[in-house]
Amino acid sequence: MIPTIDYPEEAIELEDWLNVYNTLADNRFEAMEASEEITKGEEYGSANSMVINDYIDVGSVYNDYFREFLEENGIEAPDQRRLE
Repeated sequence: MIPTIDYPEEAIELEDWLNVYNTLADNRFEAMEASEEITKGEEYGSANSMVINDYIDVGSVYNDYFREFLEENGIEAPDQRRLE
């Protein structure tokens, strides 16, 4: 089971960046645990523990397991680059 991670949507809308930072910092270990669960079986090891943080921070989706998870949950559209 993948843990729920608090996402500070209202704080982001209000541009309350200190609250955004604190919420994400408080969820760091849950995000790491969820990242590892989503990418279980991927070969990149410790980098997999940061896929959620990388996605939130800079929009990076460099892991196929995580990309598939996002697509299956309607968060990201299928990436056409994988079809080339």
